[in-house]
Amino acid sequence: MGRNGVGQRQDGVLTESRPVVRHCAGDMNMRCTVVAAFAALALGPIAGCSPANNTGDTVATDAMDTVMREAGPSTCTTSATCNDNIPCTDEVCVGGRCIHTPNAMRCTSGACDPRTGCSSGATCGRDAECNDLDPCTTNERCDMTSHVCVWDILDRDNDGHPPVQCGGQDCDDARPDATPGGTERCNGLDDDCDGMADDPPAGVDCGRNSFCMAGRCQCRTGFPLQCADGCVEPMTDPVDCGMCGQPCGMMASCMAGTCVCASGTATFCRFGCTDLMTDALNCGMCATRCAMSERCVAGVCVPR
Repeated sequence: MGRNGVGQRQDGVLTESRPVVRHCAGDMNMRCTVVAAFAALALGPIAGCSPANNTGDTVATDAMDTVMREAGPSTCTTSATCNDNIPCTDEVCVGGRCIHTPNAMRCTSGACDPRTGCSSGATCGRDAECNDLDPCTTNERCDMTSHVCVWDILDRDNDGHPPVQCGGQDCDDARPDATPGGTERCNGLDDDCDGMADDPPAGVDCGRNSFCMAGRCQCRTGFPLQCADGCVEPMTDPVDCGMCGQPCGMMASCMAGTCVCASGTATFCRFGCTDLMTDALNCGMCATRCAMSERCVAGVCVPR
């Protein structure tokens, strides 16, 4: 008997005749029903699915449909509106989107399958009897205390979210930084699994005076130099004056790419304005240090 009571064992091999929901690759508004025993070869396109995008929707819209289909409302204001009618999933509203995460702790036995809910395993006496030929389950094993088959839902990148093909919302189960409700970055990829790449807030990580385009941070017009904190105009920028990482500090301003001290008697050295006549760290000229036994007098290091 299969783990939900509708399968049967043949020649010592556990088979299942229960239908398993799969979403068609590309055509995200269609569903395919396949027999689990014949779905173990791959998680890619499913035979019998209709051609990609035959519904007339955009690719981005189709991808969003895949993530949210049969998982409760796709938009939300509170977590209470995200009920997907699967008792063992945790629902939370993140950024106006419902995120559903399988939680095996909600099941008294078996495991949490985001497609069907808590599933009771078949009776077993050894691990080999628990192979259900379902590509969406892993680590099938026999719990020798209860003599019931248990398993883990597929999660290759260990981010806590099963892939879309297995009823979850993970759009890329090979990247742990691609996860529903994650942070979108400027990299040409879909990081938050909303079906779109580099949509807001992507570009925030690019820094000031910049924007994200084609997976790369670009400088806005008038700010030609790209530094670690964003794009700047090096001729006037007080944080990156003349080059990246050259701050002028509070006592100087950036003029023509050079930090100029407000006081006429001070000179700007690497880390701020100073008096070259008395500064033992910049005596007579920037970066000229006096010895510990010396002091700077009139721009010259002399014994104390």
